[in-house]
Amino acid sequence: MGPAALNICVEAGEKNFCGEDFRCRLSPHFIRGDTDADPMASRISAWGGFKEIYDTRLYDGGWKLPGYDDGNWERPHICVLANTKFGEPERYCLPSPETIERVVPEVLETIGNLGRAEVFSGGAAALHTQTPGSFPAVIYDFTREITGYPEAVVKGERGSSISFWYGESLELLRTDTFILNGEEQTLSPFCRRAFRYLKISANGGGSDSAVRSHAGRQGDA
Repeated sequence: MGPAALNICVEAGEKNFCGEDFRCRLSPHFIRGDTDADPMASRISAWGGFKEIYDTRLYDGGWKLPGYDDGNWERPHICVLANTKFGEPERYCLPSPETIERVVPEVLETIGNLGRAEVFSGGAAALHTQTPGSFPAVIYDFTREITGYPEAVVKGERGSSISFWYGESLELLRTDTFILNGEEQTLSPFCRRAFRYLKISANGGGSDSAVRSHAGRQGDA
């Protein structure tokens, strides 16, 4: 497989960003590795996308804000073949937020796994991981198949991790792992997922992890 090519132009207000106007870099917070060295970051299947390991301690959210200095980012290489093959980009407008449905699941089950999971009003949960080797979890049921981005507002010990497990049945597959930064943060995978059931597990750490809220963001965006 050779390098990928992308033919894209972004309009923001009266400004257009095309070709060499873009700046780019590899995201610092996604952990990468080949299948042998880091199987957790491997491809799920030929059609199922990739698992993700996301170190939130390395996240740099400032790039989304006006005035961010991207001077050390790379410039893209202009690929004549892509422009020749695909032609001019077609206009596409992102949908308004009203077209994005937020689905709130029900709590189906808690699992101790040598630790303890407590559920509170609205599906909030405390995951107790003080016992070595424990990984308590809560399973949520969205009551129907959805395709979108699960979101959870969590807080846990810096360096501990939270995992998202997905399934159309209760044969759940651990797909996304987030290494926590010690602050309250909203976790969501980069890629869309298709699932009915979502399990959130806490993996290690000397103090509890808390899941304050959760939802599935389903829509075109």
